Amino acid sequence: MWEFQDLSDDKEKKKLKVEAFEKWMAVLYIKNSDQRKYGSLLYDLQINYANKQNKYPQTVSAALDVMSKVKFNLKETGDGRQNQQAKFINKERPSTSFAQKGRSGYKCFCCGSDSHMLYESDKKKSIPRDQWF
Repeated sequence: MWEFQDLSDDKEKKKLKVEAFEKWMAVLYIKNSDQRKYGSLLYDLQINYANKQNKYPQTVSAALDVMSKVKFNLKETGDGRQNQQAKFINKERPSTSFAQKGRSGYKCFCCGSDSHMLYESDKKKSIPRDQWF
């Protein structure tokens, strides 16, 4: 900061401002990234900085290069299922909602069938609402 105040040349001041802005944007780029994937990178950078080793990227393109080298670890939980991070990356979508998983005894509110739910019923337009189950 004192460097900036000691300068009398406007071109040098502008150059320092541009460099500071680029560094700031690089840090913001990493901080606003997906923390499930890049959280460990940000943590390592913070620890290094606290130990007087500034390893933060100086430009946004350098930040992107560092982030592209981060390996995303697809761990499994103890029960053999992939964790949320793995689902996010693999873009897996569950076939049923959480509330429906493992649920037995559900019925269609329209026809009363236990083989489907209301949104799957072909009879919801033919049966009047006052006769639904």
